[in-house]
Amino acid sequence: MNKVFLVGRLTRDLELRYSSSNMAVLRNSLAVDRRGRRNEETEGNNQTADFISIVAFGQTAETMNKFLQKGSQIAIDGRIQTGSYQAQDGSTRYTTDVVADNVRFLLFTSALIKACDEYAELIRLASSDSGNDFRL
Repeated sequence: MNKVFLVGRLTRDLELRYSSSNMAVLRNSLAVDRRGRRNEETEGNNQTADFISIVAFGQTAETMNKFLQKGSQIAIDGRIQTGSYQAQDGSTRYTTDVVADNVRFLLFTSALIKACDEYAELIRLASSDSGNDFRL
């Protein structure tokens, strides 16, 4: 079974692209803290997080681009996908990515808060038009 669960923070600003078949594609990396006790390995300036390449497609990619930003904390469940390509110098480069099947927003960003406020206002307007007294 190829299943991955990660919790971390996005390391770069998001950049949504579209494939030749018009599929939304979003690539980034996730800083995931290493779990365990602090010892010689984590003392000083040594890295205490792993930086894992992630990729999302379609609606997941578009939603991430709309509401997330660098530093956003998210939970991802997905799968590991490996691949390779020819670099400009002719060498073969190998890649390992986590393909995000589901993404959960763990901390609210200003864009997400604004969207929630707009949604609440739409519900309030719809309920006042129908005569219902609906409150959030």
